Amino acid sequence: MVHVDLDHEITEQTADAFQNCLSDTMQFGGYDRPGTNPSLSVWRWQFGPGRGDAAEFVYESANGERITFYNLGVASGNEWQRCAGAR
Repeated sequence: MVHVDLDHEITEQTADAFQNCLSDTMQFGGYDRPGTNPSLSVWRWQFGPGRGDAAEFVYESANGERITFYNLGVASGNEWQRCAGAR
């Protein structure tokens, strides 16, 4: 999951929100298989009414290797506080 911190920064101030967002995504999210790459699977949690109000956890279908985690609809992909505050 190194990609998460490199591309969707987690800071000391957002670390707890990141963990809560990831936990909520795994608990409340639904399974999805992206059409662009059939070897990947996604847990998607729609935590608000708009497309930008969702988080996705991406992993390899065959071996479960974690690839990345981000929020949709925001350029930085790291709206961790908004995601965590949705519960």
